[in-house]
Amino acid sequence: MTDRPETPQGAAAVEPVERIASLIMSSGMAVTFACYAIGLVLLFLRKQAIPHTTQQYYHSLAEFLQAIGSGDAGPFLYLGTVFLILTPFILVLASILAFLKQRDRRFAFIAALVLMIMIASVIVGSVFKVSI
Repeated sequence: MTDRPETPQGAAAVEPVERIASLIMSSGMAVTFACYAIGLVLLFLRKQAIPHTTQQYYHSLAEFLQAIGSGDAGPFLYLGTVFLILTPFILVLASILAFLKQRDRRFAFIAALVLMIMIASVIVGSVFKVSI
């Protein structure tokens, strides 16, 4: 007699994927929050205007790093947005890898379709400048 409740056979196989998903989402949100918090603190301490996307472009990594080094708020707010957008992509990619490791081809295929749709939406939005 065991103290553990009965679980369906598939539930044990899904648990590692759920753990990975939880870790990725938690980490992504924590990094996003930290970047936004740093950016907002710098924004108010330095009494800067709120950066507008059409006014602030970084043409090189060196320019971006220089802006971070000078204490500008813009790069931190930009990084927060980048992490916020990338978190679901990383989550779906990790799910594909976890399902493949478990030899669950059906869910890996479904997750791959979701990833392709996400990538296609970014391409369509970027190329055709679609806005809602």
